[in-house]
Amino acid sequence: MRHLTFKILLFCSLCTFLSACGEKPDIMTQTVLNPNQIPVTVLVKQAFSIHNFEVAAETKFPNLDLIQIGNYTSNMGIAEYEARLEHDDLTDLVMTWPLDVGKQYWSKRLLDLSALPFTGKYVTSRLDGIAQGGKLYYLPGPSQIRGIVYNKTLFEELGLSVPTNFQEFVDLCHEIETYGIRALQLGLANPEVLDTAFVGFSFDHGFSKPKDTQWIINYDNGIGHFGDQFQPALDTFQTLIDNGILKPQDLSLNYSHREQMLFTRQCAMVEDSVLVARMGQAYTGCTDEFALMPFFTPNSENSWVRLYPVCYIGVNQDVTKDQKNSISSCSFSNLLARRKGKPPSSVIPARCTLHSSAARPPMSRKFRPYSPPCNRADAPYFLS
Repeated sequence: MRHLTFKILLFCSLCTFLSACGEKPDIMTQTVLNPNQIPVTVLVKQAFSIHNFEVAAETKFPNLDLIQIGNYTSNMGIAEYEARLEHDDLTDLVMTWPLDVGKQYWSKRLLDLSALPFTGKYVTSRLDGIAQGGKLYYLPGPSQIRGIVYNKTLFEELGLSVPTNFQEFVDLCHEIETYGIRALQLGLANPEVLDTAFVGFSFDHGFSKPKDTQWIINYDNGIGHFGDQFQPALDTFQTLIDNGILKPQDLSLNYSHREQMLFTRQCAMVEDSVLVARMGQAYTGCTDEFALMPFFTPNSENSWVRLYPVCYIGVNQDVTKDQKNSISSCSFSNLLARRKGKPPSSVIPARCTLHSSAARPPMSRKFRPYSPPCNRADAPYFLS
């Protein structure tokens, strides 16, 4: 891997040479590096932008220059990132999802962050599932609050009310479909959507209590049968199927299909975060307003939303001394670190219609709520 400092010096020299010769500049000569700033390159997860973070970080810490390296390609996805790890072709900072990509290369390529002071700004439990043998190669990135996104404009036009329990949700779906509109489209071709819905619609019965946490631990160790614990969840899905809310063709529909249906009013609800509304406005010109409702559990007044990690952030071992000192002194990493006791304000939905729940999710590594809950919503979280 070409050393970052050498690349920057070579790049600046090349720009100067081309300008002096009067040659027509190419795209690589259009960015002028400030010699008074520390350049920090960031490999950005595909289909993800850190523009707002870049602006905030460079405003607060003017000695830094964050340089986004174009999203690694969607057709290669995580395979490309694993290849970068294997061949030591990394930027200074990397963003990845899922977490385990290229794990065999972590110790050789990524900086162990466990002893750096800014890691203390994270809730310790969020780091438990990331640490490997006492070493910390990644930190949690931003998260989204996910639930059932509904077309608020459509609801208002049709006089529909947001439900407060599972039976009201089923009744709502029946009412929506009388208008010739599909009520709920999950897009079950994507396994993680099925996972979210399975847990969300059955969290109160299968995941929310301490005994459920212990059962999951035992199950991970080969003790117990799936049906013993999750028969109520299977029954809930059967209820959704029997009521025509879930249909066989849903198994062949993916993210893009369901989003297109939502933005063109072919369906009224999907599983996602309110952030999906921004995509609709940006790519389809949809001007409808969207909001978020939680998942409901049958025979329970409780409701749940999912706190969904978007990515994990690591640091290249080969950062220069100045950059490493900058990272160690918390210059921009303070912005990455979630302060203890504060909700992740960057992921709070702009519009959120959620309902209170008395029960708390179990205090386990797999399902753990942020504490205190999001100050814009009072429904507990289940953490993936």
